[in-house]
Amino acid sequence: MQQKVTFLNSRGNKLVGILENPTGNISTPIMLLVHGFASNKDSQSLPPLLKKLHQNKIATFRIDLSARGESEGRFENVTVTSDTQDVLAAIGYLKNQGYYQIGLVGSSFGGLASIMAAVGNDDVFCLVLKCPVTDWLQTHFLQKPGILEQWNKEGFLCFEHDPSKPRMAYAAVLDAQKNIASEVASKIKIPTLVVHGDKDEMVPYEGSHGFVKLLPNGKLHTIKGGLHHLRKNPKHSVEENKVISEFIVRQVNHIKAMTI
Repeated sequence: MQQKVTFLNSRGNKLVGILENPTGNISTPIMLLVHGFASNKDSQSLPPLLKKLHQNKIATFRIDLSARGESEGRFENVTVTSDTQDVLAAIGYLKNQGYYQIGLVGSSFGGLASIMAAVGNDDVFCLVLKCPVTDWLQTHFLQKPGILEQWNKEGFLCFEHDPSKPRMAYAAVLDAQKNIASEVASKIKIPTLVVHGDKDEMVPYEGSHGFVKLLPNGKLHTIKGGLHHLRKNPKHSVEENKVISEFIVRQVNHIKAMTI
Protein backbone atom coordinates (compact mmCIF):
# COMPACT_ATOMS: atom_id res chain seq x y z
CA MET A 1 0.00 0.00 0.00
CA GLN A 2 1.35 3.39 -1.01
CA GLN A 3 1.20 6.28 1.44
CA LYS A 4 1.99 9.83 0.35
CA VAL A 5 3.55 11.80 3.18
CA THR A 6 4.97 15.28 3.69
CA PHE A 7 7.75 16.49 5.96
CA LEU A 8 9.91 19.59 6.31
CA ASN A 9 13.57 20.03 5.49
CA SER A 10 15.93 22.19 7.52
CA ARG A 11 15.03 25.23 5.39
CA GLY A 12 11.31 24.93 6.05
CA ASN A 13 10.38 23.56 2.62
CA LYS A 14 7.68 20.92 2.45
CA LEU A 15 9.01 17.72 0.90
CA VAL A 16 6.87 14.91 -0.47
CA GLY A 17 7.55 11.19 -0.38
CA ILE A 18 5.90 7.85 -1.08
CA LEU A 19 6.17 5.29 1.69
CA GLU A 20 5.52 1.63 0.88
CA ASN A 21 5.79 -1.04 3.55
CA PRO A 22 4.76 -4.55 2.45
CA THR A 23 4.59 -5.75 6.06
CA GLY A 24 3.05 -2.74 7.78
CA ASN A 25 5.62 -3.23 10.55
CA ILE A 26 8.08 -0.43 11.37
CA SER A 27 10.68 -3.01 12.39
CA THR A 28 10.90 -3.83 8.67
CA PRO A 29 14.14 -2.53 7.07
CA ILE A 30 13.44 0.43 4.79
CA MET A 31 15.38 1.83 1.84
CA LEU A 32 15.33 5.57 1.19
CA LEU A 33 15.55 6.19 -2.57
CA VAL A 34 17.09 9.46 -3.75
CA HIS A 35 16.64 10.51 -7.37
CA GLY A 36 19.05 12.30 -9.68
CA PHE A 37 19.61 15.94 -10.56
CA ALA A 38 16.48 16.80 -12.56
CA SER A 39 14.47 13.66 -11.84
CA ASN A 40 11.89 12.92 -9.12
CA LYS A 41 10.38 10.15 -7.01
CA ASP A 42 8.44 8.82 -10.02
CA SER A 43 11.52 8.06 -12.11
CA GLN A 44 10.93 5.29 -14.67
CA SER A 45 14.04 3.50 -13.40
CA LEU A 46 12.52 2.76 -9.98
CA PRO A 47 9.58 0.30 -10.46
CA PRO A 48 11.72 -2.83 -11.12
CA LEU A 49 13.80 -2.23 -8.00
CA LEU A 50 10.76 -1.35 -5.91
CA LYS A 51 9.11 -4.61 -6.95
CA LYS A 52 12.15 -6.70 -6.01
CA LEU A 53 12.50 -5.04 -2.61
CA HIS A 54 8.82 -5.34 -1.76
CA GLN A 55 8.88 -9.02 -2.74
CA ASN A 56 11.60 -9.46 -0.14
CA LYS A 57 9.53 -7.63 2.50
CA ILE A 58 11.77 -4.56 2.44
CA ALA A 59 9.98 -1.22 2.74
CA THR A 60 10.81 1.79 0.56
CA PHE A 61 10.58 5.56 0.88
CA ARG A 62 11.09 7.49 -2.35
CA ILE A 63 11.20 11.25 -2.04
CA ASP A 64 11.14 14.38 -4.16
CA LEU A 65 14.13 16.53 -3.31
CA SER A 66 13.37 20.23 -2.92
CA ALA A 67 12.29 22.09 -6.09
CA ARG A 68 11.59 18.84 -7.91
CA GLY A 69 8.47 16.77 -8.30
CA GLU A 70 5.89 17.81 -5.72
CA SER A 71 8.33 19.27 -3.20
CA GLU A 72 8.66 22.96 -2.43
CA GLY A 73 11.72 25.10 -3.12
CA ARG A 74 13.43 27.05 -5.90
CA PHE A 75 15.59 25.14 -8.34
CA GLU A 76 18.07 28.02 -8.54
CA ASN A 77 18.94 27.34 -4.89
CA VAL A 78 19.72 23.63 -5.37
CA THR A 79 23.21 22.57 -4.26
CA VAL A 80 24.85 19.36 -3.12
CA THR A 81 24.47 20.62 0.44
CA SER A 82 20.76 21.40 0.07
CA ASP A 83 20.07 17.95 -1.37
CA THR A 84 22.11 16.38 1.43
CA GLN A 85 20.01 18.27 3.96
CA ASP A 86 16.87 16.90 2.27
CA VAL A 87 18.18 13.33 2.55
CA LEU A 88 18.95 13.87 6.23
CA ALA A 89 15.47 15.31 6.75
CA ALA A 90 13.98 12.17 5.17
CA ILE A 91 16.07 9.96 7.46
CA GLY A 92 14.88 12.05 10.40
CA TYR A 93 11.27 11.63 9.30
CA LEU A 94 11.65 7.85 9.13
CA LYS A 95 13.25 7.75 12.57
CA ASN A 96 10.38 9.79 13.98
CA GLN A 97 7.98 7.24 12.52
CA GLY A 98 9.82 4.51 14.41
CA TYR A 99 11.99 3.04 11.63
CA TYR A 100 15.47 2.18 12.81
CA GLN A 101 16.92 0.06 9.97
CA ILE A 102 17.40 2.57 7.17
CA GLY A 103 19.38 2.09 3.97
CA LEU A 104 20.15 4.58 1.21
CA VAL A 105 19.93 4.26 -2.58
CA GLY A 106 21.19 7.36 -4.40
CA SER A 107 21.24 7.98 -8.14
CA SER A 108 23.61 10.30 -10.02
CA PHE A 109 23.57 13.75 -8.33
CA GLY A 110 21.42 12.21 -5.61
CA GLY A 111 24.21 9.70 -5.19
CA LEU A 112 26.59 12.44 -4.10
CA ALA A 113 23.98 13.79 -1.67
CA SER A 114 23.57 10.26 -0.32
CA ILE A 115 27.32 9.89 0.10
CA MET A 116 27.48 13.10 2.11
CA ALA A 117 24.47 12.10 4.20
CA ALA A 118 26.08 8.75 5.00
CA VAL A 119 29.32 10.23 6.35
CA GLY A 120 29.58 9.14 9.98
CA ASN A 121 25.83 8.47 10.05
CA ASP A 122 24.95 5.68 12.48
CA ASP A 123 21.32 5.71 11.31
CA VAL A 124 22.19 4.17 7.92
CA PHE A 125 23.05 0.45 7.61
CA CYS A 126 24.02 0.31 3.93
CA LEU A 127 24.57 2.55 0.90
CA VAL A 128 23.84 1.87 -2.76
CA LEU A 129 24.97 4.29 -5.47
CA LYS A 130 23.70 4.19 -9.05
CA CYS A 131 26.06 5.90 -11.53
CA PRO A 132 26.89 8.42 -8.81
CA VAL A 133 28.40 11.84 -9.15
CA THR A 134 31.56 11.85 -7.03
CA ASP A 135 32.78 15.33 -8.02
CA TRP A 136 30.10 17.44 -9.69
CA LEU A 137 32.57 19.81 -11.32
CA GLN A 138 34.18 16.85 -13.10
CA THR A 139 30.97 15.78 -14.86
CA HIS A 140 31.18 15.97 -18.63
CA PHE A 141 28.79 18.92 -19.01
CA LEU A 142 30.69 21.13 -16.56
CA GLN A 143 33.99 20.25 -18.21
CA LYS A 144 33.00 22.08 -21.39
CA PRO A 145 35.47 24.93 -22.07
CA GLY A 146 34.38 28.26 -20.65
CA ILE A 147 31.15 27.11 -19.02
CA LEU A 148 32.20 27.82 -15.43
CA GLU A 149 33.58 31.22 -16.41
CA GLN A 150 30.32 32.07 -18.14
CA TRP A 151 28.35 30.86 -15.14
CA ASN A 152 30.44 32.98 -12.76
CA LYS A 153 30.04 36.05 -14.96
CA GLU A 154 26.28 35.77 -15.38
CA GLY A 155 25.55 34.46 -11.89
CA PHE A 156 23.11 31.84 -13.15
CA LEU A 157 23.16 28.96 -15.61
CA CYS A 158 20.24 27.37 -17.42
CA PHE A 159 21.07 23.75 -18.15
CA GLU A 160 18.59 23.47 -21.00
CA HIS A 161 19.75 26.69 -22.69
CA ASP A 162 16.23 28.07 -22.46
CA PRO A 163 15.65 31.18 -20.29
CA SER A 164 12.17 29.91 -19.41
CA LYS A 165 13.59 26.72 -17.86
CA PRO A 166 14.86 26.35 -14.26
CA ARG A 167 18.30 27.84 -13.68
CA MET A 168 20.94 27.45 -10.97
CA ALA A 169 22.90 30.07 -9.08
CA TYR A 170 26.71 30.09 -9.24
CA ALA A 171 26.67 29.33 -5.51
CA ALA A 172 26.16 25.68 -6.56
CA VAL A 173 29.69 25.65 -7.99
CA LEU A 174 31.24 27.01 -4.81
CA ASP A 175 29.25 24.48 -2.80
CA ALA A 176 30.35 21.60 -5.05
CA GLN A 177 33.99 22.43 -4.36
CA LYS A 178 33.34 21.52 -0.72
CA ASN A 179 31.46 18.29 -1.46
CA ILE A 180 33.83 15.83 -3.11
CA ALA A 181 33.26 12.14 -2.45
CA SER A 182 36.90 11.11 -2.37
CA GLU A 183 37.54 13.50 0.53
CA VAL A 184 35.00 11.78 2.79
CA ALA A 185 35.20 8.17 1.57
CA SER A 186 37.30 6.95 4.51
CA LYS A 187 34.54 8.09 6.90
CA ILE A 188 31.89 5.87 5.33
CA LYS A 189 32.19 2.58 7.20
CA ILE A 190 28.94 0.91 6.14
CA PRO A 191 28.72 -1.66 3.32
CA THR A 192 28.56 0.27 0.06
CA LEU A 193 27.75 -0.88 -3.45
CA VAL A 194 28.44 1.28 -6.49
CA VAL A 195 26.92 0.32 -9.83
CA HIS A 196 28.20 2.25 -12.84
CA GLY A 197 28.31 1.80 -16.60
CA ASP A 198 31.80 2.06 -18.05
CA LYS A 199 30.50 4.05 -21.04
CA ASP A 200 28.65 6.67 -18.99
CA GLU A 201 28.44 9.78 -21.17
CA MET A 202 27.41 12.15 -18.36
CA VAL A 203 29.14 11.14 -15.13
CA PRO A 204 32.69 9.76 -15.41
CA TYR A 205 32.96 6.08 -14.57
CA GLU A 206 36.51 6.76 -13.38
CA GLY A 207 35.10 8.75 -10.46
CA SER A 208 33.32 5.70 -9.09
CA HIS A 209 36.34 3.49 -9.74
CA GLY A 210 38.59 5.75 -7.69
CA PHE A 211 36.00 6.39 -4.97
CA VAL A 212 35.42 2.70 -4.23
CA LYS A 213 39.14 2.14 -3.67
CA LEU A 214 38.97 4.63 -0.78
CA LEU A 215 35.98 3.04 0.94
CA PRO A 216 36.66 0.79 3.95
CA ASN A 217 33.81 -1.52 2.88
CA GLY A 218 32.95 -0.79 -0.73
CA LYS A 219 32.40 -2.72 -3.95
CA LEU A 220 32.10 -1.56 -7.55
CA HIS A 221 29.94 -3.43 -10.04
CA THR A 222 30.76 -2.37 -13.58
CA ILE A 223 28.08 -2.66 -16.23
CA LYS A 224 29.96 -3.26 -19.45
CA GLY A 225 28.89 -0.80 -22.13
CA GLY A 226 26.44 0.87 -19.79
CA LEU A 227 25.47 4.50 -20.35
CA HIS A 228 24.28 6.89 -17.65
CA HIS A 229 20.61 5.95 -17.91
CA LEU A 230 20.94 2.19 -17.59
CA ARG A 231 17.18 1.66 -17.91
CA LYS A 232 17.39 2.54 -21.61
CA ASN A 233 19.04 -0.82 -22.26
CA PRO A 234 16.80 -3.65 -20.97
CA LYS A 235 19.76 -5.97 -20.41
CA HIS A 236 21.63 -3.34 -18.40
CA SER A 237 18.51 -2.49 -16.40
CA VAL A 238 17.95 -6.12 -15.43
CA GLU A 239 21.60 -6.49 -14.41
CA GLU A 240 21.53 -3.28 -12.38
CA ASN A 241 18.40 -4.15 -10.42
CA LYS A 242 19.46 -7.75 -9.83
CA VAL A 243 22.84 -6.71 -8.40
CA ILE A 244 21.34 -3.95 -6.25
CA SER A 245 18.44 -5.98 -4.86
CA GLU A 246 20.68 -8.94 -4.04
CA PHE A 247 23.14 -6.66 -2.24
CA ILE A 248 20.37 -5.06 -0.17
CA VAL A 249 18.84 -8.44 0.72
CA ARG A 250 22.27 -9.68 1.87
CA GLN A 251 22.70 -6.65 4.12
CA VAL A 252 19.21 -7.06 5.55
CA ASN A 253 19.80 -10.75 6.24
CA HIS A 254 23.10 -9.90 7.92
CA ILE A 255 21.33 -7.48 10.23
CA LYS A 256 18.71 -10.10 11.07
CA ALA A 257 21.41 -12.66 11.82
CA MET A 258 23.18 -10.22 14.13
CA THR A 259 20.02 -9.61 16.15
CA ILE A 260 19.09 -13.24 16.71
